Order: sequence, then C-alpha cells, then structure tokens
Amino acid sequence: MKDGPTIHESRQPLHKQLAEILSIQAAGEPNYDNPKGYPAGFFKVVTAGGESRGFGFYCPRCKINACDLTENSVVRHCGKETRLPAGLFGWLRKLGLRSYTLERHWF
Repeated sequence: MKDGPTIHESRQPLHKQLAEILSIQAAGEPNYDNPKGYPAGFFKVVTAGGESRGFGFYCPRCKINACDLTENSVVRHCGKETRLPAGLFGWLRKLGLRSYTLERHWF
C-alpha cells in the first residue's frame, strides 16, 4: 500500500488559490464597462435576420453608444468630433469594419 500525500504536499499556495478564485469569478461576472460587447469605434449593425441596419459607434473612454448612423453622421464624444472615413481609404476601411449582430428579444 502506498502512502497518500501529506498535508504539506497537497497544500496549494495562497496566491494560486486567489488567482483561481478570481478567474472563476471573472468568468461569471458581466463586463460593466461594455455590457453588450460593442466593438470600439465605428461598426456595422446587423439584425438577427442578417439585414444591414447602418453603422454604430461606441467609445470605451466616455461610454457613448450611437446607433442607426449613416456614412455622413458625426459623433461628438470626449470633446471631439468623429466621422466615418470618406474617399478611397474610407471605402477600404469600411470593408474591414467589425459587425455587431443585434439580439432577438421575445417579450
């Protein structure tokens, strides 16, 4: 018969216990800074059915969220004005924009 581990051998250091507890807690807690998970800056808004609904904007610094924007819309936040890029570089930038899919809620 083999001896089991002693108490000293099976003990886990406190810093490892704390890291494990914090990782479990972080996995279950929502992100209060960005609860919907919007991408930072401009993004494409898509419905749950796949229809395009224009553009949206989210600033992680001032927490402003603007939806239903057009290509010519201006967003005022953090003491400055931001607009969607125009011209050839703007067209290329729009191709690389991330999209956010709206959720379907049944009330």
